[in-house]
Amino acid sequence: MNRFVPNGNWVRMLSTKVSTSSRTIIVTPGQGIFKKESIEFLTKYLKSTDEDSIISPTLHENVNNLMETSNKVCGFNISKYLTDLDNLSGSDLQKTSIQQPLMILTDAIINQILKDQFELDIYDDEKYQVDYTLGHSLGEITNLVLQETISFEDGIKLAHERGILMEKLIGDVLSKKNEGYKMYVLMVRPQLFDATLFFLKQNKDINISNINSSEQIVISGLNSDVLKAINGLKSCLKNHDSKFKLKPIDLNVEIPFHNAILKPIVKDLNNMIINDDIKSVAPLTRWLPIPAISNLDGSINKNSSDYIAKILAVTYQTIDFKKCLETILAKAETEALATDNNHENYGISTLNFINFGPGNVTKNLISRFFKNNDNELNRLKLTINNYSLDSDDNIHEFVCAFRKLKKPKQKQEIF
Repeated sequence: MNRFVPNGNWVRMLSTKVSTSSRTIIVTPGQGIFKKESIEFLTKYLKSTDEDSIISPTLHENVNNLMETSNKVCGFNISKYLTDLDNLSGSDLQKTSIQQPLMILTDAIINQILKDQFELDIYDDEKYQVDYTLGHSLGEITNLVLQETISFEDGIKLAHERGILMEKLIGDVLSKKNEGYKMYVLMVRPQLFDATLFFLKQNKDINISNINSSEQIVISGLNSDVLKAINGLKSCLKNHDSKFKLKPIDLNVEIPFHNAILKPIVKDLNNMIINDDIKSVAPLTRWLPIPAISNLDGSINKNSSDYIAKILAVTYQTIDFKKCLETILAKAETEALATDNNHENYGISTLNFINFGPGNVTKNLISRFFKNNDNELNRLKLTINNYSLDSDDNIHEFVCAFRKLKKPKQKQEIF
């Protein structure tokens, strides 16, 4: 029987026994609506420690080092957006050249909390193996940093420069136009997904920026073109379901992420790598420590140079997060049905998702995806554990669950 549990995790069944036959995926978020409330829980880890503090002195020192490095690389005090929340405006947090490196800093701090406060290194745990990483947009760069494919310093540099290049390019384009760019989230019913996607692909004036799930597609383009496409889509969907009312959500951003207009910045980002501005980049190491699932095509990548090329390409192409999850489910299906010579099933029975913060966007997308694949979960007898590292309570819950997992580390398969 499928159901939601109180903490928001969506699972096929409830059990006190944690399966040893599992796959674990670390998920890191992209740029979005960055709310101060989503990072308030971090403030106690950023303050000075005293004798009564429960914060590890090692953690405090390492977090300070992360913030100081970020400030130095960005050339301004970016850490104030974590330490001085009371004096910040929401518009500051939404600026791309600020939010992108800030997202990496935030997730690096969360990872450091797990390491120093809970003695849990999920990227390199002695007793437990993470099978894949999955970043959403900017989250792909974050995962390169957290699994040490590139250094923290270079990750901040790449994200900051990426944001600056986007802002400059769009600023130059808008100076020659009479209108701005818009991004809208389109929430549709799963049964209308194919018709929606087909209609949008026929429209050459707008871009499909994100295919997040069978219920959520994000489009971008010039304001008039996007509104025209939305009105056309409403008429189209009425022919499929006269009762359905499309309610687009304006993301209120100036930069149309994952839009063809951003293609020129890829050359500059690639030059940063070629010219050794990003000195620690992974082609020299060849293999990723943990295979990564690409937003570009849903493929499983072990070669670091191939994966980085796809990260750069998706800057101006569609993010297909839905396809990434379909890859995971297809892989799980193959493994869940695996049998030995005696036809005894020995395949996996659990998928564990570890969602970094801030916020719970990726967790919600994963929950919706598997809810819409309920029949497949029942057929495969798969349990979904969907953890979120976006608050103290959720971090504690995850740590307790993770420590119960006893899957031994094995040699990574090269896909």
